[in-house]
Amino acid sequence: MKNIRQLFEESECFGKAGADALFGDAEADTLPVMTVCIGALCDGGKSAVLAADRQVSFPAFGLRADGSDCKIAQVCPRVFLAAAGNPPSNSFLKSIKADTLSHPSAPETAKSIFSALVELWRRRVELTVLLRYSGRTYPQFLEACSRKELPEEIIKDIWEKIKQIPIDTAFLVAAADEEQAELYAVAEPDGSKPLDSPGFGAIGIGAQLAMTELFQHQQHLKQMDVPSAVYAVYEAKKAADRDLRMGKATDMAVISVGKEAQLLDKTAIECLDRIYQSKRPPALTESEKGAIGALLPKPAGAANEAGRSPSP
Repeated sequence: MKNIRQLFEESECFGKAGADALFGDAEADTLPVMTVCIGALCDGGKSAVLAADRQVSFPAFGLRADGSDCKIAQVCPRVFLAAAGNPPSNSFLKSIKADTLSHPSAPETAKSIFSALVELWRRRVELTVLLRYSGRTYPQFLEACSRKELPEEIIKDIWEKIKQIPIDTAFLVAAADEEQAELYAVAEPDGSKPLDSPGFGAIGIGAQLAMTELFQHQQHLKQMDVPSAVYAVYEAKKAADRDLRMGKATDMAVISVGKEAQLLDKTAIECLDRIYQSKRPPALTESEKGAIGALLPKPAGAANEAGRSPSP
């Protein structure tokens, strides 16, 4: 599986020289993009389930809150994508939809997303670094480097600035054709990666908590019926909610072979939450807390008082 450095090397926007200068001898670190998106295959690989939060962050002000926009988008009748991190623009989604309509599959959509991300990142590099510090576009900057038209110190400084501009969006892609469902992740450092094994995945800062929950079903999640898998993915989202940076609102989608793809409505999410709350352990009663308290060591003063004989 190609990693993100190899994909940059093959890109017309960057090439090997750009990748070498950008990454050096080390691979790109995984970016902990904000929020969480979760996906799982089920129904013997004939269905896929997605879940995402709705949190919007304002880093400059140190604020975060649940927003009104769903992070799961249906880019064509047979393909859903879920985004974590910096939300994609409408023009970005339109370009993905246009590509997906001609190639409606998870691998092709994932490939289109990564190509669009590289192009978006290149434009951001040009606007925020290259045009400002060298007055050149990326191809012009590479040519200037090869011809040694810029001092070595300036070139080194510019590459250091470029390294500070991440690909700050990641995606899960779920699709179904006439025979099977597919699930892909598009994120650093792996680029576009199929999730056939173990059959589930998560992206964003809540991914580790979500994956810990999903690994409890590792042996049979892919064979689960759709309702059971929907609940398992919802449980994984609630596990991610334990991270205080997570948005508490939840959106979910299901796509299956031979069935209409569905974005679950508010009533369905509320039903899942009621079931989830009913399965949580009840709080201790006062008598139960008293019984546990009686088993615990007494304070030193209380012990002395208990052992002292009453005065005549």
